[in-house]
Amino acid sequence: GHHLWNGAQVVTDYLYDHAAKLVHGRTVLELGAGAGLPSIAAAIWGAKQVVVTDYPDKDLVENMQMNIEAAKDVLPKSANIVAK
Repeated sequence: GHHLWNGAQVVTDYLYDHAAKLVHGRTVLELGAGAGLPSIAAAIWGAKQVVVTDYPDKDLVENMQMNIEAAKDVLPKSANIVAK
């Protein structure tokens, strides 16, 4: 939902290139997540646990959760991702 920052695309591309070393089997915390693209990608690429965070605004957190729910079809069943 809403706005996808260019920085999120850059970080996601970087994680894609280095997922085996930086993401797989690790705990990931995204600060200032906005839409949460890097976090959702990290969950897809095998992160053990992912916490998506941003400014504590109810609508923003609900938007991050909505994006997580929208990605359920591509998330592994073992994905542990939460928006806070």
